[in-house]
Amino acid sequence: MTREKVSSELLKVKEQISKLRQKEKQLQDRKREMDDMEILKVTKKIGITPEQLKLLNNLSEKEIKSFLAEREMAGETGNLNTERKGNFYNGTD
Repeated sequence: MTREKVSSELLKVKEQISKLRQKEKQLQDRKREMDDMEILKVTKKIGITPEQLKLLNNLSEKEIKSFLAEREMAGETGNLNTERKGNFYNGTD
């Protein structure tokens, strides 16, 4: 192979890589949009308001686990403490 041929092949490969990176970005964006749409469908289905979703998003993982554990216990006893410190529970900002 001559030097020119190698350079030409290298240029072609770089162009292919560039096109593949563009395609990858487009597919990632498309996937993200589909994920977001799925989240919207679920939140609408279970009746979560945008404000509640925003508050849920701000909760820490520890708070969520605590809430779920309390909810599970309430399912067994029939009681759920809704007067917790989290804004999500009392509907205030």
